[in-house]
Order: sequence, then structure tokens, then C-alpha cells
Amino acid sequence: MFKGFKQLDIKSNKKIKIAAIVFFAITLIILSIPVVYAVAFWGKISPGVSVAGVDLGGLTEKEATSLLAQEVKTPEKIELGFENDNFTIPAKEIGLRYDHEKTVLLAQQTNQSDSLITDIINRIDVLINKKDVPIVYYLDEDSLRNNLSVVAGQLSIEPVEPNVSYSPNGIIVTRGQPGKDVDVEKLFINVLTNIQNIDHKPIIIEVVEVDPTISDEQAEELRSRAESIIEKSLILFYDDIEFVIDKNDMLNLLSYEGVKLVVYDQILLKAAKQFERNPQNAVFQFQDGKVQEFKPAKEGLQINAEELRSRLINVYKNIHELEDIKITIEVPVYQTPPAITTSEVNDLGIQELLGKGDSTYRGSIPNRVYNVDLAASKFNGILIEPGGIFSFNEIIGDISVYSGYKQAYVIMGGKTVLGDGGGVCQVSTTIFRAALDAGLPIVERSPHSYRVGYYEQGYKAGLDATIYSPITDFKFKNDTPNHILIQTISNPANYYLAFEIYGTSDGRVSKITNHYIASPVPPPEDLYVDDPALPEGEVKQIDWSAWGARASFDYTVERGGETIHEKTFYSNFRPWQAVYLRGVGPISTN
Repeated sequence: MFKGFKQLDIKSNKKIKIAAIVFFAITLIILSIPVVYAVAFWGKISPGVSVAGVDLGGLTEKEATSLLAQEVKTPEKIELGFENDNFTIPAKEIGLRYDHEKTVLLAQQTNQSDSLITDIINRIDVLINKKDVPIVYYLDEDSLRNNLSVVAGQLSIEPVEPNVSYSPNGIIVTRGQPGKDVDVEKLFINVLTNIQNIDHKPIIIEVVEVDPTISDEQAEELRSRAESIIEKSLILFYDDIEFVIDKNDMLNLLSYEGVKLVVYDQILLKAAKQFERNPQNAVFQFQDGKVQEFKPAKEGLQINAEELRSRLINVYKNIHELEDIKITIEVPVYQTPPAITTSEVNDLGIQELLGKGDSTYRGSIPNRVYNVDLAASKFNGILIEPGGIFSFNEIIGDISVYSGYKQAYVIMGGKTVLGDGGGVCQVSTTIFRAALDAGLPIVERSPHSYRVGYYEQGYKAGLDATIYSPITDFKFKNDTPNHILIQTISNPANYYLAFEIYGTSDGRVSKITNHYIASPVPPPEDLYVDDPALPEGEVKQIDWSAWGARASFDYTVERGGETIHEKTFYSNFRPWQAVYLRGVGPISTN
């Protein structure tokens, strides 16, 4: 009896052992599968990994790069659209390119780690959940923003704010007009998203309406407020200087909500011309190896803008309650001493020529020739201290008939019109070229809206610098260890202008390379506008055509084999339309 039980126990133990062995073997096989899987794809991209829908699983880095280069190509252009308007930005214009090698490297790194166990877990996770790796790309963001700004400028319409003005017939209130705006930064992000997602469909531009208009009732309320202040006058003063705020500016300050701060800023700019002056260092001419004094040093004056704003707004808010018709406000100012007095003039290190820029302007009308010579004279003998910033607008000062300028053609409001000081940009362009030749860092420079023939006499397009005081300035920095001196060479009889920059050389050498002119766009067809003020049959040209283009060049400054400055300058020139006035009026019989 016991012998039978013993035999049963032996058989039972054998079954348990066999079951244990089988279980262990199965477990070992299950556990080894991930290891075998990881080893099988070691050095390869895990199955489940793709880029832009292209499956790279199981491929080596070289194989994946080759496949990706075939399937995913850098687009030739970025397409934008709004309603019936379509715009194209060439990929080369913004330096756009896909980097397949780095993209594949990212795809490989989705499962790689320093730990084998972590590596196995990552590979299994990618196999189950799949992963699409974003494409790696490069582009020039500044160039893209510039291109998008040009597009936005063609779709945007500046809204017209409600306005109150004065005329001999009484108060005029305009309700304003709606406009349209494009959010360039949002459009920029949308373009980047499409590029990264390899979505080459045209991007729809969002244009939003901006409506500042007021109702008829609000307009009448503004009229009532305007009538209560129109007979009063506001006068800003400091010492013996006075600035009278004219009636239109007083009325322009009015808005339905209160006071237009933007108009205050415009008034401040006008007042600054009367009250402000920069500290005037001793100014010298470099002649026969010596720096000679010809202007004494003067203290500078600068308006305390915030304090003046507060005083003006406080008075203006209560002006209708004041009994005085003539209301005066003292202008708060800061006094700043000159950095260099006359006694310090001979220890500044003005020793040699650092750079020179020149230009010619043949074909200019007499008034333009006169303005170029007058503006150029303002810069002769200007001294810039080490670390100082040269500002064209600060030196040139007021550009108007009141400061001696004559009317010549200028770019204003999208048109070429007669305006005070036409030709001053010839001077800023020439100084720009001198600063480049001297190897100085350019702090601020803006190109012209369209190609101007005067700036391409002997030079390629793009070597120009426009100014429009006080909004657009041209600036460069003196980063040399000594002062630098600007000398003017002006020969209006031969339509020639040059600027020389003197100082002490520190061995720097500047060069301009990769000067490109691309994407030529022909000018629009000539526009003829009927003008009843001209007799029938007479035609008068008031604007001139110009081809559009994009220009760029690389500016590099080296010293002792080391690059100390480098920058790429871009110009986006709009195509320009010729405009003619066509007489439709009666022919004079006199």
C-alpha cells in the first residue's frame, strides 16, 4: 500500500519538474524576444519611426538619409494667398533648406539611450505607438520677416482715426475710416509650421478689419468740446524760446476717449526742434596733419518728455475751464555738458584716413543739387568719441524751408512728390558707404522703397541708406579706441560728393561680398490721370517708373585674421509706376 503511494509521488514530482522546465523555457523565450529584437535593429532606426510619413524603420543612417532625400525635398517657394491676391517667396530668398542628415540623426535618437533596458523599452514603445519625427530645416528668419512685411504692406490699409480740425468755415469733425491689418508675426509662425509639417499648400493670410470710426452723436460731442477750446492758445516756453501749439494740433489732441497721445508725441517732436540741441563738442577740420578748431563747445538741452507730457495733459484736460485765453507751460529740460571741451582738442588721436565713400548725382534738378550741398556741409568736422553712436538725424537737424532747404523730389506716402529737402538721402547714402569702408559697425540702416538711379551711378543696387526724420535714421558706432573725424568733400558743379573718416587705424579691413540683385519685377503700366487744371492735350509727368528687385550683400570686417563684424544687408525694392497728368481742361486763348 505505501509502495503505491511512493510511486505516485515520484510521478507527480516528475510532472512538476517538467512543468517548471517548460515554464522557465517559455519565460526565457518571451524575455529574450525584446533582446533579440533590440539586437536585430541595433544601429538601425526602430520600426515605427517615420519622417513626414516616410517609414524609416529598420534602415541604417545612410539608407534613411538617401530615402528621405528622395521622398522629402525642400520646396522651391512659399505660397501665400488672400482672396484673389497670390504671393510667392522663393526659398532661396530666405535660405530655406531641409537637413536630411540631422533629421535622420534625430530619428535614430528616438530609441537610443545609455541603458540597454531603457533602449529596449523605447524601441517597443515606438513599435506600438509609432512616432513621426519633425523635419530639421534652416532659414534666415530676418529675411522671411522682411518678405512677409512686404506682403502685409500690400494688403494692409491704414485706418483713419477720427479727427477734429479747424478751417475758416469752422470746426470740422471727421468720423474716421476703417482699415485692414495683417498680423505679420502670426503669419510668420504659420509659415514655419507649414515648413516643419512639410505642408506646401498655399498659406491663407488672415486680414482683420480695424475700425476706429465714431458715430454721428460722438462726432457732435467732439465738435462741442472743440468749440470750447478753439479761442484759446497753448504756448510752451523755456528761457527766451517759445513754441506755440497751433489750432489744428490743439484740436487733433482731442479724441472721443480723451487725449490722443500719438498727437502729443508729434507736438513734442515739433517742440524738440525749437528747444533741444545736442551737446556740441569742439568741431575740427583735418588739414595739413592737424585738427583745427572752428566751433566752440556748447551745453546740450533735452526735453524731459515724461514731465512735459504730464504738464501738457493736465492743462489740456481742464483747458475749457480756464479763464485765460493765453495759457503757458514751462518746458522742463535736462542740461548735458559736452563730452569734449575746446581745451582737449589736440589729444584725440586723429592721425590717418580710415575709410571713404562717394557718390554722384548727375541729372539732379538745381534744387536737389543745392540741398545735397547744404546737407553735406552739416557733417564737415563732426567728431565721434570712442563708443559713441553717430546719428544722421541728430546732426542734420530740421529739414525744411525754415532751415534753408528747397523743394525737390522725395518719396512720401507711396509717391514721388516735391518736398522740403529732397536729395538729403544722397548724403546719408554716401556716409553709409564711408562707414562701411572704414569697417565701422552699422547700428541702423533702412533701404529706399524703390530703386533710385542716383544711387546706382557707379554702384550696384542696395548700397543706399534712406532717412526720414525722426522715424527713420542712419546710425553707426565708433568702436575704435580713439575719436574719429568726418570730413566732407562736396563738388556740386560736378555732381560729386564724398565723405572721409579719419582716426587711428587698429588694423581692421572691411570687405563687401556676395552682392546679389534678384527677383526683378517690371514696373506697372504707366498711369494717366485726367487733370482739368491742365489744358487739353498737355501731359505732365509727376512720378517715374522703376523696376522692383531684391538686393543683398555681406559686410565683413576682419582684424588680425579674426572677424570682428559681419552682417548681411537686405533691400526690397518695390516696382514703381510712372504717373502722368493728362490735361482735359479748356485751352487758353490768351
